[in-house]
Amino acid sequence: MEDTYGICLSFDTHMTFLAAQKFSAFDWRKAIAATSYLAEKTGDTLYIVMKMMYLADKAHLDRYGRFIAGDWYVAMEKGPVPSETYKLLSALRDGEAADNTEGAAKQIKVLKDQSIVSIGRENYDELSDSDIECLDAIIETYRRVGKWSVKDMSHDEVWEKSWAHKGLFSKRAPMPMDKIAEHVGGAELAAHVRDPQPGSA
Repeated sequence: MEDTYGICLSFDTHMTFLAAQKFSAFDWRKAIAATSYLAEKTGDTLYIVMKMMYLADKAHLDRYGRFIAGDWYVAMEKGPVPSETYKLLSALRDGEAADNTEGAAKQIKVLKDQSIVSIGRENYDELSDSDIECLDAIIETYRRVGKWSVKDMSHDEVWEKSWAHKGLFSKRAPMPMDKIAEHVGGAELAAHVRDPQPGSA
């Protein structure tokens, strides 16, 4: 059977972002709150926290039809990455100016050794009950199986196929939101993601 995944990928490069935006624009405050929450509860570094964010987003997409902070994912060599969240956290770590770094710097620090330091817990108010439910679920998984198993769990079929079909000289490839939805919730959830005017989920 012909593998059409790569044929669709270049079109999905553009459509993935649009699909993520259908539910809510990227909410940097939620992204920082979720990152802080995961880091505080586990004590782990940026690398593992980004993998945990992917698993929490998959759970939230499956249960509630959206990602926690409205981010979109790319496949990189070492696994899936929430693109806008990682861009913001990397700018904080490297002391670079980027969108929302001034506000984010009042809530979180990312040190050169990749460790994450929360500055107060008031930003947790940005998280809904369903957000915390799914973040807690992956934290429990982390405590039960360990961080390297969590890393392995994030290297799923969607990441594998996206990375396999990246451009020859590219260091990243889009992970289409509908492919993630299909992986976790089947055709019905994928159709919900593709719907330009989805109902509540």
